[in-house]
Amino acid sequence: MKVKRSIKVRKLNMKAVAMMIAALLVVVTILVTLIFNPFSKYPKYMTRVSNEYKKIGHHEVIKEATDDRVTVLHYPALDNEKVNTWIQEFTNQSKERSKGLSNKDGKKAEIFQDYSIYQVHDKYVTVDIKTSLNSEITDVISRTYDIESGEFVKASDLFNELGLKKLISDVRATLSKPKEMERQSYLKATSLDEDTALSISKSNVVFNIKGFNKPVSFDLSKITDYFSHSIGSFEKTNGEIAPVYLDRGIDPKEKMVAFTFDDGPHHRNTQLIMDEMDKYDGQATFFMLGERVNQNPSIVKEIVSRGHQIANHSFTHPDFNSMDIQDVNKEIKNTEEALFKASGLKGPFMVRPPYGNANAEVRKGAPVTFVNWSVDSEDWVSRDPQQICNTIDKYKHDGAIILLHDIYESSYEGFKCAAKKLHDQGYKFVTVEELLESRNDIVKTNALYFNADPIQ
Repeated sequence: MKVKRSIKVRKLNMKAVAMMIAALLVVVTILVTLIFNPFSKYPKYMTRVSNEYKKIGHHEVIKEATDDRVTVLHYPALDNEKVNTWIQEFTNQSKERSKGLSNKDGKKAEIFQDYSIYQVHDKYVTVDIKTSLNSEITDVISRTYDIESGEFVKASDLFNELGLKKLISDVRATLSKPKEMERQSYLKATSLDEDTALSISKSNVVFNIKGFNKPVSFDLSKITDYFSHSIGSFEKTNGEIAPVYLDRGIDPKEKMVAFTFDDGPHHRNTQLIMDEMDKYDGQATFFMLGERVNQNPSIVKEIVSRGHQIANHSFTHPDFNSMDIQDVNKEIKNTEEALFKASGLKGPFMVRPPYGNANAEVRKGAPVTFVNWSVDSEDWVSRDPQQICNTIDKYKHDGAIILLHDIYESSYEGFKCAAKKLHDQGYKFVTVEELLESRNDIVKTNALYFNADPIQ
């Protein structure tokens, strides 16, 4: 009986020892984990990230912990050198920015970067990278590259010329220029050029504009007319695209003039003028009569599609100074409606008053920007191409607004001569809008411009 009890006690003791050893092992494991586990210093959300969209490339992690901050940066390593360079540059920037952060209120700063990478439409791979500070998103950037070529996809790879212009216009309508951003920087950032970060998802194209923490997204199914080719299951369509006028972003330090043409559009000369402008990568401004707009709507549309500026020269060419302000505004409005009908562009448009007549009462009563000229070619007087050319060359100056008429063939010939001379002297040919916006913070309404400086 005693032997059985002794055996039972011995078994109980062995069981207790085993339990103590197991408990000790658990404690040791926890201690070892706390001491040697590199993730022990980091919040779980920074280390336990989803692997659902990380199946392309190798998942790499940079970890750093100091008394002031905790940094965990996840990023993909790929076989594409160009994409890797972009990823590394962005990740290094995130790492460098984290070094300037300090401990606040006894809490460490948490700098976190995560990513997704996935194939779309069989042809592309998209990389999305997102960084945050203390759980608040600070940067979002995405880029898509072509699997076959290995090159980043550019907007010009996906969209036709008119479609791209429309997208640029829509982006600028969505992202207004911040006060602290220079105009040139804003226009460059929103030009959707090869430097613009672009990404494609299953149903959208997204532009991440430098300087803005707000991606601009477009539904692919709604912009198929803009495509230069089909994108995955989204077939290219050939519907009409409404033209838009885009500011090219002229450097205000450049030597420039604005050629302007009144009384058109003309069925032949207007197109010849645009063809001549193409030789110099120039743009002009056409101040048109509403009556002639209605007669030549296709030319108005072509003016806009080729990047020139359309503007208002009244409907019937009356003297504004001799009219009631209600009648002045009616002339302006009727022409705006004609321009909109022909081009799809909405006003208000800049207005050149017939005969240059817009006194203080007219300017005060019409909520538009009036534009006259600083160089009169007197083409309507001489009708002599060489004299027109010489007059322009004699009186031209930086910031000049030059008056011509596209209804006379002699004016076209004189312009052709003058354009070559001024181009050879280093002048850039810009629209009135480009001239005024490049030299002024704000282009004013109820004001009259002869050059870059307004008269109230």
